[in-house]
Amino acid sequence: MNNKKIMSSVFEKISNGKEVNLESQEVELNEVELAMELKDYGKKAQSIYLDARNLAQKDLMDLRDKFEDGERKLNKLSGELNGEISRIGKQAKSIGIDIKETSVYKNMNKAVQEVMEYQTSFGKAINKTKGFKL
Repeated sequence: MNNKKIMSSVFEKISNGKEVNLESQEVELNEVELAMELKDYGKKAQSIYLDARNLAQKDLMDLRDKFEDGERKLNKLSGELNGEISRIGKQAKSIGIDIKETSVYKNMNKAVQEVMEYQTSFGKAINKTKGFKL
C-alpha cells in the first residue's frame, strides 16, 4: 500500500471516531520506505551496469581499431618485403646468382614468415573482439 493510501485510511478512521492501530501502519510505512530504497538501489545498479557496459564497448572499439591499424601496417610491410625480395631476385638473376642460396634471401624470407605470423595473430585478435557481445 502506498503512503497516500495509508495516510488516507488512517485519517478516515480517525475522523469517523474509530480506533487506529498505528503500530501496524508504521510497519506498512517502513515496508513502503524499504521498497522505495530498493527501487533506488535498482536504479543505481542499472546505472552502474550501463556505465560499465559503455566503457567496455568504447575500450573494445579502441582496441579493435588499434589491432586493425597494426594489421594494415603489417600488410604494407609484407608487400614491401615481397617487393624487395622480387627486386633483389631479379638483380641477382641478371648477374647469374641464385638468390635463394644467399643469407640475404634466407633472412628476408624469415622476416616475411614472421610478418605473416603476426598478421595471423592480429586477424585472430580482431575476430575475437568482434565476438564480444556487449
